[in-house]
Amino acid sequence: MTKTMANRFQYSVLWAPLPALVGACGTVVSYNKTGSRSTAAAAVFFLFWHITMFCVSVDATTYIYASEIFPTPLRARGIGISITGLFVATIIFLQVAPTAFAAIIGYYYLVGAGVTIFFAILAYFYFPETKNLSLEDVAEVFGDNITLEDPEEEAIHRRFREGHYRETAIAPEGRRWPCI
Repeated sequence: MTKTMANRFQYSVLWAPLPALVGACGTVVSYNKTGSRSTAAAAVFFLFWHITMFCVSVDATTYIYASEIFPTPLRARGIGISITGLFVATIIFLQVAPTAFAAIIGYYYLVGAGVTIFFAILAYFYFPETKNLSLEDVAEVFGDNITLEDPEEEAIHRRFREGHYRETAIAPEGRRWPCI
């Protein structure tokens, strides 16, 4: 799914966890006022819905996008920094959660919703589009100049950039390979 959707649209789909956060916020606040068992069940549903949507939209693409945007010599370090940022943010949110829940009850979920809205807008307007691009083409989008030493490999790369993704792009002259 990650490479078939437009990336800017996909990262703006970070909105997916928002209805769950709003639902969790509303049901937790309602439960604190009424103590209703059905409201507590709804709050649990919204929390699990949020976890599912977060894992599908934000968590999974953190690793994929970070592995694409860094050039090969810096890829491991860049992914490490990206994952560190994810875990540092998680630690911050979890450490302040008990105090925040004591002070503002279920409205703490709106903090997560606000951060999600901010980063979804940021991703939509500032992340470059990398849909259906090879890693070499993604490198060019980020300003890296790719020049292959072998002229034959350079010709293959140029054909791929031009959109000739058929067997003729990689098969030697006079030989046909099946499409993959």
